Amino acid sequence: MDSLPPELILNILSYLPQHDLLVRIRHVSKYWNQLAHAPRLWYKLDVRRSEETTSLYLENIDLLCIHIKHLLTDEEFLVKICNHWTQKPHFKNLRNLDLSSVYLATTSVISDFISECTNLESISVRFDDSILFRDIFKTLSKLSLKDLHINYSGDDVEFLFILEELSRNKYSKTLSIHCNTIQNNTVRFLLGNFQNLKSLDVTSSYLKNDTFMSMQRLFSLNALSLDYTRVNDAGLKLIARNVPNLKFFSVVRCEDISDEGIVNIADNCPFLEQIHICRSYTISGSTLTAIPKGCPRLQRLSVMACAQIDDAGVESLVLKCKRLQVLILNFCIQLTDQSLFSISRFCTTLRKLDISNNGKFTSKGISSLLQSCKWLELLNSASCGGITDLRFPGSRTGIKFSNKTLDNEDTILAKLVTACLVDISVYPGNCYEYIKHSTVLDHFDRHHILCEKKHGIRSRRSCETEKVVTMNQIAKTWNRGSRQTSFAFYLNFQKPLTRYQTNACS
Repeated sequence: MDSLPPELILNILSYLPQHDLLVRIRHVSKYWNQLAHAPRLWYKLDVRRSEETTSLYLENIDLLCIHIKHLLTDEEFLVKICNHWTQKPHFKNLRNLDLSSVYLATTSVISDFISECTNLESISVRFDDSILFRDIFKTLSKLSLKDLHINYSGDDVEFLFILEELSRNKYSKTLSIHCNTIQNNTVRFLLGNFQNLKSLDVTSSYLKNDTFMSMQRLFSLNALSLDYTRVNDAGLKLIARNVPNLKFFSVVRCEDISDEGIVNIADNCPFLEQIHICRSYTISGSTLTAIPKGCPRLQRLSVMACAQIDDAGVESLVLKCKRLQVLILNFCIQLTDQSLFSISRFCTTLRKLDISNNGKFTSKGISSLLQSCKWLELLNSASCGGITDLRFPGSRTGIKFSNKTLDNEDTILAKLVTACLVDISVYPGNCYEYIKHSTVLDHFDRHHILCEKKHGIRSRRSCETEKVVTMNQIAKTWNRGSRQTSFAFYLNFQKPLTRYQTNACS
């Protein structure tokens, strides 16, 4: 094995969890163990996990710290680093520090750690106390930061004081704000005084149309989330005029918007790549017709539970959006197989599709989709009662069953799927867990199936089938004598190895 080229070995190691690189590879060979510490495998480290993995990383931090450029951690880990080493590990190559997983409780340790990271370019902090942030900002102001990400959930008045202080200090670096339930005046001040605003998430905040009256033109703003707010079409019209470089836009559960507001956004934001318009009952197929005209770069669209979406709108969308990779259409109850035929014909490069909870789709539409969309990786068709006899093309591999919506998955990179069997005896009978099954097919067509049952796990069975697998066969084999199971189809296709080399750079 040592005779393999080092580049190939590194590619193999890139698929392994970082924990295994420290624990298991040492038993393979000294050469492999040496390569397991290569910089490309450790440029990103996430220590927000179990106590066991955290302890392992602490033991090896002296060897790893020089390679780490992106560190996702919490305050406790930094405290351990400072307390356990008389000579602190030097993260001289650290560029991005993410502390947003937990609320900050103290400032001294974090300030000391940050002051040692002389090349730090971006930091994410989460807090609910304005005094803590002021203390940390004194240290941050001494660094050459490019990006500052603030996640705040405290008092609205205190947050306004923070913004006013940043404005007085003429903070000119890129700023990203995530804050819930802040008031109209705070958002108005933010939009009117920070031209360097890069990302803004004001989910569940109290907003009026006059919030956007004094909004300046924000050329750097590329992500805007207005989920669960009372913004309406007039507000969207004001926003559309001032965010020409917007790439991400979300208005989930904004019940006061209609086609007019979304059309204004689409017409004025030509660089949009992701749009989320979930649970807006006045949105119709007219929106899907307008989006491709103004947003040719669109890659991801979610119109979950937009009941007025129709087949004509879907056809207009896929006909012109050639870069579309993720499409969420679950609970769009007016759609029929005609939408699937349109996707099969005009959007063959689609990677992920969610059409769950619609009884009008049939096996014919799904089969057409599987035959034409060669790059499709994930397909969710849970609770589609019309799909009764599904035939899988022989070239497909890695089919999974689950009823999760795809809307929570932000990444669109390919993922390796490994087949394994899990002993369900370790789970209680009433739990809500996943069980992986492997059907016995021929050498070229092995399907790995993940089955989730609503009412607990009852039994595990394996079945021998032909290449053509039907939903009825699966249901009879796995669900005999138990309650109804909701299925979704997750497909992973065989591609060249290079397409999956994403673990080391994600």
